[in-house]
Amino acid sequence: MAEQALEGLHRVAPDLVRMHEMDALEPDEELNLLALWLLLDGVRVLVHRPRVRALVRAAGPHRRLPPVPPRLADPAGGCAVAGTWILKAPSHMEQLRPLLSVFPDATVIQTHRDAAVTSVSLTSLTCYGVRAYFDHPNPLVMGQSISAAVERLLHALDRDRADGDGRFFDIHFAELMRDPIGLVHRLYAARGRAYERGRGGDARVPGAHPRAKHGAHDYAAADFGIDLAERRRALAFYHQRFGVQEEAGS
Repeated sequence: MAEQALEGLHRVAPDLVRMHEMDALEPDEELNLLALWLLLDGVRVLVHRPRVRALVRAAGPHRRLPPVPPRLADPAGGCAVAGTWILKAPSHMEQLRPLLSVFPDATVIQTHRDAAVTSVSLTSLTCYGVRAYFDHPNPLVMGQSISAAVERLLHALDRDRADGDGRFFDIHFAELMRDPIGLVHRLYAARGRAYERGRGGDARVPGAHPRAKHGAHDYAAADFGIDLAERRRALAFYHQRFGVQEEAGS
């Protein structure tokens, strides 16, 4: 079923693989699972109807999720690694308090990048990806919506993340690109766990997933009505707190 869904998506949006590579047998964001209970932030971003947005806001935090079916919770099923769930959806930034109350032993890996440039990249990805659902997505409306969502999520993170909380592990984009496997070793060591080599060994991972493997993801802020200088001013609270460096952007 996953293979059929991806095949259909790639027929509608063939260049999506340049922006976000997906495979039926590889881990990915748990967006479909969250969408079942209206915890997916993308619903608010894509559907510009006040009643729908209000419904999503009222859906409640993570504690209201029903039990995960055993066949999904089984580590052998690919949804968990060594008995540990790995969650990746950006929506969790707005739900840190309930998430950490339900999972107090969680480790939060916080990745950092110039949020203004990230807003443009995410808008490009979203605007292209929604071609599966909309005949004529409006890039200017999408730019405004994604920019507002990124700012809201980062404010929630800034509000709910306490300084000195040892459950958080910060990773900066340049560092990740420079030495991804080294970061994995450091993460495990920081949590007092022994790192076990993945399938095919450490050396396989960076070589198997280079950037622009399927072609470059080209985008420009002006295409979506995004003013990078204005966005950096609005997001300065985040950049300053976590020492995020500005990137060259168009």
